[in-house]
This record gives sequence, structure tokens and C-alpha cells, in this order.
Amino acid sequence: MRTIKFFLGGGVKLLHGETESLKGYRNDVIDPVVSQLNSREYVKHLYVAKDFTDLTRNVVPGEQQEVYNNYIVRSAQVALFIVDGEIGNITKREIDTAVVSTKKSHHPIVFVYGKSIKENDEILDYLNQKGIYYQHFYDNRDLAAKIKADLETATRSIDRQRIIRLCLSVLLSVLLY
Repeated sequence: MRTIKFFLGGGVKLLHGETESLKGYRNDVIDPVVSQLNSREYVKHLYVAKDFTDLTRNVVPGEQQEVYNNYIVRSAQVALFIVDGEIGNITKREIDTAVVSTKKSHHPIVFVYGKSIKENDEILDYLNQKGIYYQHFYDNRDLAAKIKADLETATRSIDRQRIIRLCLSVLLSVLLY
């Protein structure tokens, strides 16, 4: 079984909620999708989601962003970002980090999901300038369906990359032998 690691980015309130009634997308959408993907019969991949709370439990204050960036660049195969009408500077920098890493080392695969974003919003200009995959979602069910489909698509891409690397490695070792 192969592990697919992905980073979750977006505002604290979006991911974890503000109150008991507004729990956030991590609890209401992402964790159930990951659980569903991991519990399928004949599962071939184990999906592991990490966000700021997972990555900084034992980190000295002030060094958290470096931890996120290192995880995005070194470990994450997929980066999911959820935005709602606006995009904060920290989330922008995390997206930039993911995009630069993708251009340099072909990972992570970046997905951005947005709600309450209008056609002329600054965020759309920013995402289009960066050439970032973006989808609007209407509600939790819609977001869950899109994340599940995108994770499955990303997994197929990651598997193809692994097969290509393996074939190239075998070919190179045959040529060098």
C-alpha cells in the first residue's frame, strides 16, 4: 500500500471553524472524504492529510511557516487549498511555495477550491496568473465530491510518475551494466 500525503491550506476558520456549529471543512468535508477513500475494499493507497495543526504541535512559535513550507516542498504529493471570497497573504505564500515546487520537482499537484468568489475578484486574477487549477464549490457535498475526484485523479498521476521513474531506473541500470 502506498501513502499519498497531502497538505491542506486555507484560513484557520475555514479549515477548523469558529464555533461548535461552524466546524470547518476539515471536520465536515475533508476527514470524511479521506476516511471514505481509505476504507474502500481493495484499497491501494493510504491518504494522509496534514494541515497547520498536524505539522506544528511541537514547533517553536515563529518557525511554523518554515515547517509548512518544508512539508509542501519535501513531502506533500498533493496540496489542497480552500479559500472563501478572499485569500490571505500566508495562504498566498503557501500556494506560491507549492507552485514553485511543482515547477521544480513535479510535486505537489495543486488544487484550489473557492466559495463566495465572484468573477472579478482579485483571487481569480491571482490564480489565473499562476496557472493554478481552481474550482468553485457550492456546499459541503459539492466540495467533498470535487476533492474525492481530484484526489483519485492525482493518485493516478502519481502512480504513472512512479512507473515512469521505475522504468527509467531499470533501463538506466541495463544500459550501464
